[in-house]
Amino acid sequence: MAWLGGMGRGNIGTLIVAISLSVGFFAERPVLADERKILVASFENIQVIGDMKVQVQTGKAPSARAKGDKRVLDALKLERVGMTLRVRLQGSLNNEQGVPMTQPLEVMLSTHAIKDMAVSGNGSVQISEVKQQDAARMLLAGNGSISVERLLTDQFSADIDGNGRIEIKAGKVRDGRVTLNGAGHFDAANVPMRNLRLEHIGNGESRVHVDEAANIFNRGTGTINVGGNGSCFLKQAGSAAINCAKIEKGSPK
Repeated sequence: MAWLGGMGRGNIGTLIVAISLSVGFFAERPVLADERKILVASFENIQVIGDMKVQVQTGKAPSARAKGDKRVLDALKLERVGMTLRVRLQGSLNNEQGVPMTQPLEVMLSTHAIKDMAVSGNGSVQISEVKQQDAARMLLAGNGSISVERLLTDQFSADIDGNGRIEIKAGKVRDGRVTLNGAGHFDAANVPMRNLRLEHIGNGESRVHVDEAANIFNRGTGTINVGGNGSCFLKQAGSAAINCAKIEKGSPK
């Protein structure tokens, strides 16, 4: 390194900057998102397993697109079992050097109608509309989420096991059945339900709208907010904060 002695301070500084730039140039670059189309047949139920973001547009012909890190896309599997589309990741999500994935996985789907939705893990599902004459069901296990823009159905049930969140922004339901086991959140404050059976186990939070009767089974802490003109019949009060305009001790059923 004696040859550096013959260089001025300015030249040495310029050399250091040049070396730094060249090192940065040859360093590993972030992986750009890849996108691909996937052939899929019609489905009416969806099951999401793993950490991904899934969007479902109803009222359209079946289609599927996915966007994300190529290594994650290679592990993406779409399998139809009966009328259920199973969306999951298969295999390791790190390469042989242990480099983590840098791009989130997004899956864009369309189908004529959705009836049942299930999420396991940290994934999220967003659905434009759920419209069923008979029944619709949502199952959530883990820290994931299900979001529905509009729900129209006769019978509705939702189960949250863990810290996940279900949000229904608009719609109408005749009879609902909702169970929270853990610290989950259920928000359907703008979805009128004629009757509702609501069960809390843990410190979850619920926001609902009931027109006639809400039978509440509470075995934990947390918060229960019941809007609308319906009466709340406390089967098990627990120690949660229950906010309802009409709280009754008896039960119509």
